[in-house]
Amino acid sequence: MAAAAPKERKIITDKVVVEKTGKTMEEWFAVLDKKGAKKLDSHGIYDLIRSVGGLGSLGEWNQGLLSTSYQWSRGLRERGEKADGFEISVSKTITVPVGELYKVWADDSLRKEWLKEKGPSITKATDNKMTGIHDGPQLCCQTVCLPGVIACDFPRRRHGAPG
Repeated sequence: MAAAAPKERKIITDKVVVEKTGKTMEEWFAVLDKKGAKKLDSHGIYDLIRSVGGLGSLGEWNQGLLSTSYQWSRGLRERGEKADGFEISVSKTITVPVGELYKVWADDSLRKEWLKEKGPSITKATDNKMTGIHDGPQLCCQTVCLPGVIACDFPRRRHGAPG
């Protein structure tokens, strides 16, 4: 038996769009096509969506999600792709108080003990909240410590997708 194709993850659904506008996403995508959205950049597509009558009821957040979904649907950009390259984010849940997590992440000697190798260097820090770290051209991230979570946003890569 053949393996099933992976299910595509959507960031906005027809259910939301139909409830708020009365039309499906594909119906709106056809409207955007007729208005020349395929020739616009990301910001232009978002501005077009905001100007189209009937889409105002989505609100700004869902208009942004619809813009991204349109671009994916029409092959104008891939997941993780930004105007100047690709971006990835990772997070790890750790069951410790935020102060303890921050201390281990922000302190060079404790971080080395934890990572068991030369770790990145801290470039800026806000106690119990955020660190900016740098480890050469391949790793530069801003780390946000929330209760029990480390989240790193890595910079855009200009040549190809992450990996």
